[in-house]
Amino acid sequence: MSHFEIIRGHVYLRDEYRGKLIYTHYAGDWRGFTNGGTMRNLIIHLRDYIRTGAPQKMNLGPWPEWICDGDLWGYGDDMQTVRQAAARLGILAA
Repeated sequence: MSHFEIIRGHVYLRDEYRGKLIYTHYAGDWRGFTNGGTMRNLIIHLRDYIRTGAPQKMNLGPWPEWICDGDLWGYGDDMQTVRQAAARLGILAA
């Protein structure tokens, strides 16, 4: 499972597939990152939340039915669990 690691005050992601540390502060490509842009955007928001503790403005859905049948990330009902956990942790800004 991918997870965050903090090294010398910087947030890294341990990539699940390759096991490599990914430096999440680069504006360009993340060398060794094996997921797509939507996941990268989520990781950026989580990184900023870890660094600052400030709630983040991010959209975790739900989306309109015309966008991928309302399931943009393909997580089905599990996405509701993600939204609830984010709300409990105070990650989402109003």
